[in-house]
Amino acid sequence: MPDDPADAAAATRRVAGFAAVFGVVAVVAALVAAHPSTGPARALLLLVVGGVGAGSLLGLLISWLFWAAAVRRRPRTHRTGHVGYAASAGFVLSLIAAYILPGALADPYRALTLQAALRVLGVATLIGGVLHTRRMDIEPPR
Repeated sequence: MPDDPADAAAATRRVAGFAAVFGVVAVVAALVAAHPSTGPARALLLLVVGGVGAGSLLGLLISWLFWAAAVRRRPRTHRTGHVGYAASAGFVLSLIAAYILPGALADPYRALTLQAALRVLGVATLIGGVLHTRRMDIEPPR
């Protein structure tokens, strides 16, 4: 498999795009869940937000696999994927924390806020890590 820089750039854009969509969906889901209304419109909105969230997370996973393969194919002198891999681990840890930590809070609004904040923090970490890795591929360290 040849090492094509365009593949790495496309994979980086896909990871950043799916991660951004997931971050936006996390905030929208928290806002919708915090709203006290009931009815079919809210149920439909939650269904749509959940579907988009699941789709973006699946797309993020698949595009991350392509990104990781592109990073591994880089020449040994340009392998700078450690920051991206660390950011990926940070993203996974923030998702785990987003499910564990809010359960300790008594106030549901604070729990939803904490959950959305942890997800957005994880998304920002992941996007920063893959973009940093991509920048280092373009401008290798001296």
